[in-house]
Amino acid sequence: MLTVWKHLDRFHPETFSGGLPTEAESWIDRLEMLFESIGCDKYQKVIAAKTLLKGGALDWWNTVKPADGHQLDWSEFKRMFYDYYFPIEMRYQKEAEFFTLQQGEMDENTFIAQFMGLAKYVSQLNRTEEQHNNWLARQMFERCNDEVKARMGTYDVMTLEKLTAKIRDVCRRYKVAERSVRRDSHGRFSGRKEHNFQRERTRGRK
Repeated sequence: MLTVWKHLDRFHPETFSGGLPTEAESWIDRLEMLFESIGCDKYQKVIAAKTLLKGGALDWWNTVKPADGHQLDWSEFKRMFYDYYFPIEMRYQKEAEFFTLQQGEMDENTFIAQFMGLAKYVSQLNRTEEQHNNWLARQMFERCNDEVKARMGTYDVMTLEKLTAKIRDVCRRYKVAERSVRRDSHGRFSGRKEHNFQRERTRGRK
């Protein structure tokens, strides 16, 4: 375990003392990324995580940890952690927010970020991983505003990753074209002003 902790300590893992449900979830997510990088078993993960608890979170752990000395694995620890810091009712609320999300006036990057942030709370039900990914892509397309959908044309079945790339690409192309039109319009306008100015100067000499 000492070797595991040395590897983990190189990444300067964040401590956790409590906070909003999304902050608790983000802390677990970051830990899991680190655990994947250094290679921990399901018991070492718990030992590392509880070492990083501070303040109110440490008080919580001292209250709920098994009194009989039972060694929790990572799945058990996460279940207990989420039951307290991110209860199922709040996760259902996040899922409900997903189904009401619309792009509206949001730019494409803000919309994509919000969509992806809420999509992880949606149940996969009986869909395979591929089917769920394609379903999410369809959901994202349907939530785009009319301008973005018009630029993209008809929807073709694709992965969520391909759709987000396509949305960003068509929006980028539109912005480039819009800037080009503005430059052209400004140039024509400036040209007319210069032509009128020269004509007035000519009249003044007569």
